[in-house]
Amino acid sequence: MLVRYEEEWATEEAMRLHVRSERFTRILEVLESAPEPPEVKFDFVSETRGLDYVEEVRRKDGLLRTRFGA
Repeated sequence: MLVRYEEEWATEEAMRLHVRSERFTRILEVLESAPEPPEVKFDFVSETRGLDYVEEVRRKDGLLRTRFGA
C-alpha cells in the first residue's frame, strides 16, 4: 500500500513549527501503525532528510521519539 502525503512551507521555521504541532503528532501516530518503517523525506534546497529531522526538531521541545527511531 502506498500513501503519499505532501506539504510545502514558505520557510524552514514554519516547517519546524508544524513538526512540533499536535497535528503532526497525529501524523506520526499513523506512521507508527504501519507494518513496515515508512519512507519520510524532507526536501531542502541543499539536502534531503528523513525522520532524523523530526527527531532533531521535536527533541528540542522534549517530545517523544517514534518507534522508527525519530
